[in-house]
Amino acid sequence: MDSGVHIGLAAWLHHRADRKGFPAWPGAPLAMRLARLEGAENAEDMARVAEFSRVVNFVARPGEPARPGDADPLWEVHADLLRRMEFARRAWTEAENTAFVAARGTLYDGGGMTPLYRLYQEYRAAHQDLLDAGAPPEILREAMVAWELEGGKSEIEAALATVERLMGRSTLSRAQAERDSLMMLPVDPSGADYAMTGFSPISVLDASGWVAASADIADLDGAVARAPTDRTGAWSAWRQGKTGSVSFRFAILLLDRDWFSPALYAADDWTLPGGDAVADGAGGGALPAYPQRVYLVRDVAHRPAAAKPPAPDRPARPHPLAVAIPVAGQRIVKLAATRPRGPLSAALPKGVSPARPPALSAAAAPGAPLTLRPAMTSQFAAARLPAVPRPTLTAEPVVALRPGMVELVSTLTVQRRLAVAHQLVTRTAPAGPPAPDPTLWAVGFGCETLPKAPDPHPGYGWA
Repeated sequence: MDSGVHIGLAAWLHHRADRKGFPAWPGAPLAMRLARLEGAENAEDMARVAEFSRVVNFVARPGEPARPGDADPLWEVHADLLRRMEFARRAWTEAENTAFVAARGTLYDGGGMTPLYRLYQEYRAAHQDLLDAGAPPEILREAMVAWELEGGKSEIEAALATVERLMGRSTLSRAQAERDSLMMLPVDPSGADYAMTGFSPISVLDASGWVAASADIADLDGAVARAPTDRTGAWSAWRQGKTGSVSFRFAILLLDRDWFSPALYAADDWTLPGGDAVADGAGGGALPAYPQRVYLVRDVAHRPAAAKPPAPDRPARPHPLAVAIPVAGQRIVKLAATRPRGPLSAALPKGVSPARPPALSAAAAPGAPLTLRPAMTSQFAAARLPAVPRPTLTAEPVVALRPGMVELVSTLTVQRRLAVAHQLVTRTAPAGPPAPDPTLWAVGFGCETLPKAPDPHPGYGWA
């Protein structure tokens, strides 16, 4: 894809996500290949895992371009800060420590996110997509039940609550665990180390995990104008002289790092020697912000606006109130009006009614979202999920959408995503020849800011 258009797409996707933080984009779009990060089976998969980790782990700063593949990756900056932290004299009880270990075990195992946690994220994303699509209440209830029964909603959320509660009291145990995990990093086939970074939803490995969209170039302009990141002129250079819209498919990946807990930096039971700042709340410090989402696109196409045909020549018509110009020796004669007076029906033969244009439906009214979903009557229980072929990334034609429209996700699409997620997590996808991958482009990142840190509590006992 052309360099420059990625800036408009990244800003538009970030604005649509309506998240806190800020967007950041690299100087040029990054071609990527995705793999199951926790299920790498060969050297090529391992290389993709390492490449993804290096692209998405950098120190972000408001107003500056993204720096994927930075020489000082996020895991190294984080490890250095962990080594320098000094903690207050406070600890969990033995029972609390046992509860914390059990909760973390529900969320993570030796390979990253547990299968149950992965399915939780998948069902969570599916439920949100149905909310965004305006699904009827009965479908939302079915999705919630499926999330509870198959996606471990209560179990996962109880574990998350335990971790959050205990980390709010003392971060020492978690800081020690993250510091230890970063001492021995995996290496890629070339021998370079990296820190494992997961993503969800995993269904983006299949074509059903992507959403079709079309955005007016004017809308992309507005999204770029709202972003604080330096544009470096690349968007303006691409934008110059272009009209129409850009069609594409997109996926928003939520990043997951077992070795990095942002909540740790919000805690008040630690400090740094010498008064050094991790984040000052204004974009300064060693680690003011970090990437939390990746904006991916594929099948990008610019569609210029169609030229308007010139208006046909029309014969001059007399003004309806025109009068004759008097000439010497002639009478002044008023010309008949060319438009009948009174309502139109008065000028029509008796019994004939004027034709009326059909009323626009709500879906077709100007500015209304374009509905592309079938009737929502499908069930969500995993036992009823239809069999799907081996996950494939074969490119599909982009659905023709009106400018500024996003394809609404249908119930059948959600069912397919969940079926794909089950197959990928349980590794039960049928064997077959690998399908060719389309080119996926990372166009930008959604970055989250850290609060002022450190901010030690003066009432704690310090060594």
